Amino acid sequence: MKKYILIILLGLGIWSCYQEDDIHVPDEVYRRTYDTNSTDPVLKYVSKYYFDCGRLFIVDPDTADYVYNLQNKNQYRIVRLPQDKDYLLKGIEMTEDLFLNGYSVETRKKIFPFTVIIADTLWDSGGYIYAKSQNTLSSTSLFALALPESVLAFSEAEKVNRSREIQKSFLKDFVIKFDHMVVPLAFYSANRALYGEDVPPKKENGEERSWTQEEIYEAGFVKFDGWWTQEYPLSYKDDAACFIDLLLEKSSEEVENLRSTYPLLKKRLDLIVEMLESYGIDYRKLVYKAKE
Repeated sequence: MKKYILIILLGLGIWSCYQEDDIHVPDEVYRRTYDTNSTDPVLKYVSKYYFDCGRLFIVDPDTADYVYNLQNKNQYRIVRLPQDKDYLLKGIEMTEDLFLNGYSVETRKKIFPFTVIIADTLWDSGGYIYAKSQNTLSSTSLFALALPESVLAFSEAEKVNRSREIQKSFLKDFVIKFDHMVVPLAFYSANRALYGEDVPPKKENGEERSWTQEEIYEAGFVKFDGWWTQEYPLSYKDDAACFIDLLLEKSSEEVENLRSTYPLLKKRLDLIVEMLESYGIDYRKLVYKAKE
């Protein structure tokens, strides 16, 4: 009798499963929509960027766009630009002039972060007692630029300086730091003997002294770290970043003079230039050119 009761209960259980109401999943509303045919020029621009590059260009950031970086939490606060269409278009135009025009769509697909944000103000409280205002911010998946009204009113000379700062920050603090570009091993092996230990101080008249800039160039480096006479090479990534600095800070004539004067420095400079070119980047076209 117990066996029949168990069979009946099992049958009722199976029947009840089939009698459950259908499961309805509400339609999800995407946080952003894209339309390359939009009559709104701002929406049309960010839509084209999205479909061309497979990445986001955000002019109206909220915390969901930048606070969480995978499993980590960014200590950032980002203040939006005024959401006036004309103002946003000026911000987009400035971003192209100072930053984006140096990179083709194909290059953006290879090395750009998933998210580029333009904003009024960028605050970084990570590692600081008080939040610090920054001109750029970066993490593994985003790069943000501050474009307050004062920047939009920059003179041509100020645009050049800010463009150089942005490009250096992007290549050093995002691309090199997070391995979006592979620095060739030959760059590091060009003067391996000076890596991993203190650089022996120079001696003059029986006294130890620091290396001169010319001696550092001769050794194939741009700078050493340390203080007083205790010096040592930078980390591999910081060393490569110094060569990016040099290329963006020096004029073409100054770079050529260094290349012709210091053979080992030339070898390492050429490797960095070749690396950039392999990603479709001409370093001479990165920094904004002032209009006469």
